[in-house]
Amino acid sequence: MRFEKDLFISYAHIDNKPLTPQQQGWITRFHASLEALLSMRMGGKARIWRDDKLQGNDVFASEIVDQFAQTAVLVSVLTPRYLNSDWCNKEVAEFCKRAEESGGMVVKNKARIFKVLKAPVDTQESLPQVVRAVLGYEFFTIEDGTPLELDSAYGEKFAQDFPDVATYFQAGGLVDSVVNQGKPAPKLFAETCTACHRSPRGLAKDRFSLTLFLFLQKHYVSNSSSAWALTSYLESVDNTGKSRVAAKRSAATTGTSRPRFRPPAPVPAR
Repeated sequence: MRFEKDLFISYAHIDNKPLTPQQQGWITRFHASLEALLSMRMGGKARIWRDDKLQGNDVFASEIVDQFAQTAVLVSVLTPRYLNSDWCNKEVAEFCKRAEESGGMVVKNKARIFKVLKAPVDTQESLPQVVRAVLGYEFFTIEDGTPLELDSAYGEKFAQDFPDVATYFQAGGLVDSVVNQGKPAPKLFAETCTACHRSPRGLAKDRFSLTLFLFLQKHYVSNSSSAWALTSYLESVDNTGKSRVAAKRSAATTGTSRPRFRPPAPVPAR
């Protein structure tokens, strides 16, 4: 299925307030880091969006819900405030509902949602069961018994650890799985490779299958299933071409060369 957006960040607006006036909010910086990471992972600009205008006392906007059907993956930034927010809980519930209508909530045994724990939480009972079952990524550390989020306001070490954690955030593979699920290999090639390669012919030449798979996964599709599908397709294109060339050569040879053996001489009549 084709989606207009790759990922939606769901968060409580109070969690985006900077600790110092000179800083950007934590969610704002997380958004920028995640967009850069996923763009590199996916081989193109990641289409990430979030609600940065509406406040907690606004009416839940139908325009946000309507866009969920066109969004591949949801990232929930969990904090105590997030789980106590009716607005945030409704966002998660509505996304799960729309996801079931647009390809299913689970794709290849993976839920179309990631949980980022900006701070420790005591319970997640307000979230749907499918979301509670998903493992979360901790973006905080414990110092002397006190939880501190990965934020440069707490020192350089915390600023450096932020991208280290983000490196292990495997949203790119999930986005790729959701966006490309069920697509035939020729369509995958047309949507991901044609910017660099006009034709699929010749890409598999002089490459082992594994080498071609790793090349495709690195540059075009991060999901392994999509990379293997493209590998098989490209190899079949080249093999088909070789078979046709061999057939033409065989036909040409048959039509121009003399028979290897002469026919037997007729038996003289008595």
